[in-house]
Amino acid sequence: MSWPEMTALHAAATLAEVIFLGPLTTEIQAWIESSALTARVRNGNIFAGGFQRLSDWSNE
Repeated sequence: MSWPEMTALHAAATLAEVIFLGPLTTEIQAWIESSALTARVRNGNIFAGGFQRLSDWSNE
């Protein structure tokens, strides 16, 4: 992008991680693999917030 704001952002910060909270399409996966992106990419049903119930816990 040729926006001045993006140029300033790229000069000031480095993207470390991108998280897709769901499955990636094959087209998006191919784009990521062929891009110059150096950030760690995670995807899938990754816990993002709130609370997680322990798998061996039951209130019954």
